[in-house]
Amino acid sequence: MKLFSTYTLFGAILILGFNACTEIGPEIAFGNGAESYDTTYVLPTVPTQEPRRVLIEEFTGASCTNCPAGHTTITNLESQYPDRIIAIAYHKHGTSLDEPAGEGPFFEDTTKGDFRRREANKIATEIYGDGVPNIPAAGIDRTINQNNGAPGYGTPQFLRNFWAPETDSRLTQPSYANMTMDIDYTPGDTFAMAHIVVTYTAAVSADQYLTVEILESKLVAPQKYTNHLDTHYVHNHVFRKLYTSPTIGQQILKDVTIEPGRVFEAHMKLKLDDYWKKENLTAVAFISVNDGTDRSVVQSVQAHVQP
Repeated sequence: MKLFSTYTLFGAILILGFNACTEIGPEIAFGNGAESYDTTYVLPTVPTQEPRRVLIEEFTGASCTNCPAGHTTITNLESQYPDRIIAIAYHKHGTSLDEPAGEGPFFEDTTKGDFRRREANKIATEIYGDGVPNIPAAGIDRTINQNNGAPGYGTPQFLRNFWAPETDSRLTQPSYANMTMDIDYTPGDTFAMAHIVVTYTAAVSADQYLTVEILESKLVAPQKYTNHLDTHYVHNHVFRKLYTSPTIGQQILKDVTIEPGRVFEAHMKLKLDDYWKKENLTAVAFISVNDGTDRSVVQSVQAHVQP
């Protein structure tokens, strides 16, 4: 199987050390600070299906006075469902609500408070359809809003009062893929190695796409409320970088039969920016489909870069 086109000595050394696999792909350069090679094989025994984890993609802003309530909703869901909620906070460009809530260094220095990323705009436009002008809004596993008459109806967007019930419902639905991720990182390095394993417990015909991102938490920067400015607000799950391309993700297992027991492994070298605090970084990976209007997330996983 050949998914990727650039073969390097680094990839070759790693591949030679993995003897249990029957199909191997050479290294890929995603073009966004990541290199990878992949492996696929079939297990003799199909593993037990694991519970679904739910990906909540929150669009938020430091100048949005209603957004802290959204942060609280997600924190409550994380407490209610330990290890089953994966949250991403996207700060995009576009409206006054997206602006950093301060002046001087807080406006200009990405280490201090300007968390906006052009990649977040691409996700808002290419995945969510209209650029998500009204925040806070969130996607729940990128499922379509079926609440007739509600804002976001017919799109993957939900306003805050729908986040908890939609998450409750989504968590009850089985996933046909199990997913794990381990991170190898040596303090002082400028990169981390992500080892991602997807194991299918059922036959699948839909195309599968892998997305990998880096988030940073414990970022202290101003946040607006209705009546005041909190200059020492702690921002968590802040989106820092998308490593897979295009926005929908990197297609995996192309031209490969996905039967029960099929395993896909990706070993990715992730470049880390110097100003990120490595102890506060989390890598997130998820598998999604791209079948017409269905771009739902199949399964997701997260791991700390530096435990």
